[in-house]
Amino acid sequence: MYLTAAEFVERYTEREAVLLSAESAQNTVNTVRLERGISDASAQVDAYLARRFALPLRDATSLVEVVPDMIKRLTGDIARYLMTGTHVRETDAIRNRYKDAIDQLDRIATGKVTMGVELVMASSPSAPVGGASAVRSGGRMFGDDALGGY
Repeated sequence: MYLTAAEFVERYTEREAVLLSAESAQNTVNTVRLERGISDASAQVDAYLARRFALPLRDATSLVEVVPDMIKRLTGDIARYLMTGTHVRETDAIRNRYKDAIDQLDRIATGKVTMGVELVMASSPSAPVGGASAVRSGGRMFGDDALGGY
């Protein structure tokens, strides 16, 4: 995960963490629910970063695992959005920050934006992640209309 529950609380306040994670009658952070939201957001971030960088993210010089502050912020904004919709209503601010985070991740994945840290690149940034392949065929030569019902 790119962000811990404690870092989330530090960035967005305990009140926000309670609103997003706790049952309606509770006034404490539900850490399990908060960490689930952060984990879901981290997976979404990975989907973008894996297009360009080797995962987990590592400093290109020292090869030490690193999480740039920008990625922590984007993960938090995505987690906030993903945790709304059940007992907390989505707001324009949360939705806009989510959209901005996705746009920023797309720019990072395409190399238009850097994160201030040189990271280990994926072996082939343009290759599909997970070894997926695609097959595309031409149109049908003989369809029902061409065969006249045979």
